[in-house]
Amino acid sequence: MSGNPSCAVRRRVSDATPCGAGHALSHYELAFLSGGPRRAINTALAVLATAGAVRVSRGSQVTPVFGAPPSPVPIEQAVLATLAARPGGYRASELRRALAAHPALAELAAGLERRGLIVPERARLRGPVDLHRDRALHRGHRARQARPQPAERRHPGGPRGPALGP
Repeated sequence: MSGNPSCAVRRRVSDATPCGAGHALSHYELAFLSGGPRRAINTALAVLATAGAVRVSRGSQVTPVFGAPPSPVPIEQAVLATLAARPGGYRASELRRALAAHPALAELAAGLERRGLIVPERARLRGPVDLHRDRALHRGHRARQARPQPAERRHPGGPRGPALGP
């Protein structure tokens, strides 16, 4: 191996097989990871428009195309079903709001959560983590545990126990 040593390293790294299990992600999962439910719905609209299943006007009015084949993808099915339920279609922003709590999006998020790719909703509701506050609370808890308790609190009835009769 004569020549530039960095070239040899590049060759060895490029020949290596990746370790660990990768995540095969659909375009809807990628969209959800990069922009949440809004981006996933926009992706569905783009896919459906490209396939000719919906039309999007310049004013962002989304309408279904009569006779378009049904989709096997749950998010696309949700978009088409929501559009079919309202003659005249939706504005894109209204459609996103109407679909925000749809079970298809909830299942998409749950699948990403099960794979450890997003944080569960209940964990996000706690708010931002404040390490300084959490450490101070923890120090205060340890200090309370180490503090000696008054005799009355250690032994009911005083330091020698409950009184025995009159």
